[in-house]
Amino acid sequence: MGMASPDVSPYDALLLVSFGGPEKPEDVVPFLENVTRGRGIPKERLEEVGEHYFLFGGRSPINDQCRDLLAAIRTELAGAGIDLPVYWGNRNWDPFLTDTLRQMAEDGITRAACFVTSAYSSWSSCRQYRENLWDAVDPLGDGPGPEGSPVRLDKLRHYFNHPGFVEPNVDAVLAALADLPEDVRSGAELVFVTHSIPTAMSERSGDPEKDWEEGSAYVAQHLDVLAPGDKHHLRICIDELGPAPGQVSRKENRTLELPLFSRWETPIQDLTTAFMSENNVTQNDILYMETKSIFVQLIRSIPQLGDKRPINLPQIAERAATTKDATLVRKGIKVKEMLRELEELKVVDRRDGYALMTDEVAGELTHLGNMREKVMEEMRSLESVFKTICEHNNYLRSQLDTYKSYLQNVRMTSGAGKDKNASGVGVISFGGKERKNAKSQVLGPYRFTHAQLEKDGTIVESNVPENR
Repeated sequence: MGMASPDVSPYDALLLVSFGGPEKPEDVVPFLENVTRGRGIPKERLEEVGEHYFLFGGRSPINDQCRDLLAAIRTELAGAGIDLPVYWGNRNWDPFLTDTLRQMAEDGITRAACFVTSAYSSWSSCRQYRENLWDAVDPLGDGPGPEGSPVRLDKLRHYFNHPGFVEPNVDAVLAALADLPEDVRSGAELVFVTHSIPTAMSERSGDPEKDWEEGSAYVAQHLDVLAPGDKHHLRICIDELGPAPGQVSRKENRTLELPLFSRWETPIQDLTTAFMSENNVTQNDILYMETKSIFVQLIRSIPQLGDKRPINLPQIAERAATTKDATLVRKGIKVKEMLRELEELKVVDRRDGYALMTDEVAGELTHLGNMREKVMEEMRSLESVFKTICEHNNYLRSQLDTYKSYLQNVRMTSGAGKDKNASGVGVISFGGKERKNAKSQVLGPYRFTHAQLEKDGTIVESNVPENR
């Protein structure tokens, strides 16, 4: 005798409830209108927000994820010998809850358990879904459900703190840490990001004094696994942060400053100091590199300064310091002082014309290329393109004039007066005298549509998209 199937009574169906999302670019704005219905948000603002979806081709991943979850649930139920139909309905996009509930009623479903893809407890992730379910089932008519509805719906509990939800997240974090190189694993940072909700919405969610998250389900319950040892960086960060502060209004929000740690857990207080310590670079080396960089900038800003060889660095600095450009003046004065300081440190020598830095500046300029030459070459290229455009424009104008003359001639020769002796443009009468053009009726303009031309058989085949 085979094992009996698990008893899932009183339920005869499972309903997967989710948020929904656009599946193509044309869906984005209508989807956002559904999300914000009743709030009076201008369409221009919705289109602006919709740009985020276009970064992903106008398609949200949530519907595909729900399809995968739906298939997994059905496979799991079948493997456990549970014969229970599974339905799927969304709050804001197809398949809509109203359509799904109507189908369930037609299929004879009388009581269903509802699993919502939002794990947390707030008005938007809990109570609003309950209201959506009520609105979807209420119009269906008489039945055994509440207030006589044909389907009774029981929303399953929140699961943000359920082991089946928390432990897979912990396992995923540990797996990600294990994939890191051994030399950076111990100092790797773990960042927790949350989504805040308005205070008014929080107050609508229930008792504000109740600890809905029960002491941080992700971290506090599994800190020993994620951060073994008293000196583990994550444990230190959590101890320094202390318990989560109470929720405040937006205007009372404050910036939370955290120390920046390197992968070796060394606070980076001074970027220059860190750069010097990790690369054996001295303060003199940094001064030298900055001086060289400014000279390169000055020569590229005033190309004629670099025409003479060898490059005269003091002359370039003096020239920049005496220009009418305030930015060049500041750089010129600054680089003169830096060059003098390098000479005092005996990094460069005036007697050899600052040969070391001069050679390196010349090398940088060769590598970067002459800006003036590049600009002139680009201008010549643009002028050539402009000349071609003008010539083509003149050609098109002449063609247009010719075509206008042709049309005028056709209209005159086929006018409504039907004067057989009327002549067209440039036509001379048989009498040898040029006759005045008969006054003709101007026909047109005519308006043709793509659909009409296709219907008349004028257009046999077209590659114009159907939505144009």
